[in-house]
Amino acid sequence: MRVDIDYLRKSLLDRWSKDDMDLLAEQIMECENLKDVYMLSKDTEPKLVFRSAWLLQKVCEKDLNRVETFLDLLLNDFDRIENHSAFRSYAKIISMLLSRIAMGTLSDRLIAILSEEKNVERIIEGCFNYIIKEKRIISVISHCCDILSYYAKDKDWIREQLLIESDKMLVNGSAASVVCSRRLKERLKS
Repeated sequence: MRVDIDYLRKSLLDRWSKDDMDLLAEQIMECENLKDVYMLSKDTEPKLVFRSAWLLQKVCEKDLNRVETFLDLLLNDFDRIENHSAFRSYAKIISMLLSRIAMGTLSDRLIAILSEEKNVERIIEGCFNYIIKEKRIISVISHCCDILSYYAKDKDWIREQLLIESDKMLVNGSAASVVCSRRLKERLKS
């Protein structure tokens, strides 16, 4: 089954509740290729960009293996995503993938894609690009720190930068920042 992109575009612009996203995610679960949906997240309309990324996040929460149909595009763009809300959804997807690698439950094919040096570099750069932005959202910082903590085990410089960021969150942050900082420090200990 293919995605009716015009229907999807209209639906994403007209409907936006969590229930609407869950319904749309169910409707496109069986689509053979989600690249068309991903391409909507590169549109110039900010609402469409965010909602298509959110929709893909919903699909991946139901079946993470569906990411394989658009992962190459996502990784190619990850260090250049400008929309904060879309970046949050895509960072969450990357975080879920890395978590599954750590648990030993991700397919060898997806592990191979995520382990390619160019993809690792884009993921790390995308996360640090977001962390150093002046206007940031704590939930996105949390996903970025989770992602980077997986790489900190092999790269001391990432661990050092995360500890600095964690200290900044403690000093300058909200209650959510403090929780994120404590969780990050706990992850870096293990």
